[in-house]
Amino acid sequence: MALRRLRHEPIEYITQNMRFRNLTFEVARPVTIPDKTSEGLVDIVHQLVPEQNEHVHFLEVETGCGACILSLLKVNYDRGVQRNNTCI
Repeated sequence: MALRRLRHEPIEYITQNMRFRNLTFEVARPVTIPDKTSEGLVDIVHQLVPEQNEHVHFLEVETGCGACILSLLKVNYDRGVQRNNTCI
């Protein structure tokens, strides 16, 4: 583990999990890990979109673990969908 950190490998890949807005995600390469500024983006969306609004749809397209979309769905609808098995 220490050798991996010396090579600047993110701790999230070493432990195979990460926290994002009170949710825990299992992560491994090639899945990208969101940085802390992504949480700010989610905060902005939460402020702009009323909770439980059935007319609002979210779409996240990227190579990440789905942390942003899943945290939005958790707060707004208490549910989420993730179709990429590599990311789960």
